[in-house]
Amino acid sequence: SLNTLRSCIKRSTESSFNQITVDGHMSTSDMVAILANGMAQNRNIKSSTKSDLALFQKALDYVTQNMAKEIVKDGEGATKFVQIEIHEAKSASDAKKIARSIAESPLVKTAINGEDPNWGRIVSAAGYAGVTLDESKLKLSVNKITIYKEGLPVTPAPKRLKSVMKKKEITIQLHLGMGNKSTTLWTCDLSKEYVSINADYHT
Repeated sequence: SLNTLRSCIKRSTESSFNQITVDGHMSTSDMVAILANGMAQNRNIKSSTKSDLALFQKALDYVTQNMAKEIVKDGEGATKFVQIEIHEAKSASDAKKIARSIAESPLVKTAINGEDPNWGRIVSAAGYAGVTLDESKLKLSVNKITIYKEGLPVTPAPKRLKSVMKKKEITIQLHLGMGNKSTTLWTCDLSKEYVSINADYHT
């Protein structure tokens, strides 16, 4: 039904297109649309048909998340795709605030472009997100390599970290130790090419 489709795309958008950022500058014309004309004559899915609805929602989420990731990968001057995971937050809202704060930090994005696992910039960005944190409970990992925990950086830095930072896809995981809520957000690095594209562009 129309109402069911609206509900599905709204839910799907929250976990896909609303969970990406290239530079934090959202266009006022950004939108998501889903069309259905019924010409395929498939069986109507209603909110009451839970198994069919769950299957459709899963498929829709798969499509929207992959489309959203492609937007990030196609970002101006992007050289690295970054997945930011926040775990053990007190609330979903807290998790999202911290993820976006890290993702939109110019210092974090440039560090990733320079292949520098700068724990200080990441923890700092989490710290100014407007969420109460306990530094002693934080655990920060890059591609599953722990670089910061219990208020201190891991020293010496693992040798394989250097090669990990050269990868085209980077996963940043931050465990807060405050609860059981989590979120995932996708972004990219900030390169010299990005600056050039936007500095040389004239209206």
